[in-house]
Amino acid sequence: MEAESSAAEYMRTIGFRDATALEYGTGHGIDVFAQGASAQVKWRDGPATAEDLRGLYSTRGADWRRMLLFFSQSGYTEDARDYARSAHMALFTWTKDGIEPVDDLATTLRDRRDRESAARERPAPAPPEPAALPAWRRAGQAISRAVRPVWSPIAAVVGPHWRVLGAVFFTIVLFVAPFGADHVELRVLATTIAVVGAPTCWFLAIAHRRERRRYRPQRRQVSPGGR
Repeated sequence: MEAESSAAEYMRTIGFRDATALEYGTGHGIDVFAQGASAQVKWRDGPATAEDLRGLYSTRGADWRRMLLFFSQSGYTEDARDYARSAHMALFTWTKDGIEPVDDLATTLRDRRDRESAARERPAPAPPEPAALPAWRRAGQAISRAVRPVWSPIAAVVGPHWRVLGAVFFTIVLFVAPFGADHVELRVLATTIAVVGAPTCWFLAIAHRRERRRYRPQRRQVSPGGR
């Protein structure tokens, strides 16, 4: 958990302000979750392989704007570096100086942090005194901070699979709702919604699966005589 917390803290310094280490992970390759990024952490003797990186890539789904970051204590194999370039994944590793970037994308993220830090160090005119936030805004911010540790793991699991979950839910409703004994109006409404929702969600789930197969990076073929 210490490695995951360290990775989450580093992600916050490079712009992912809400990066949260997931205490038990999600079982889907995510150890740190943020609104715009997912990360996986490997703390072991051997270098991370392309197969390790594929586990993280599979969590992205069709959300191509989501950044993928990988943290490995022992570096990466050459195949893993090639895969990261094709999957647009940022690679980091631990050194005696802390976490350092491994590939170009990771270096770009690190440099962005350094530029922002330099800009903050330049003297600037004092801003005007901010107006006090309304009570309802302060209450909303407090609630958001309180639920974030609970919501982040849920969003990490449900986010990539909401189409299938919705399809299963509406299918169950479709088979159950028409046969109740009471509340006829409610059963008719639930059945009508399920008739529309079930095929729609199944269609979206199948289309999403085909889209992932279409854009999934292909494993590089290795000839018997060389790399």
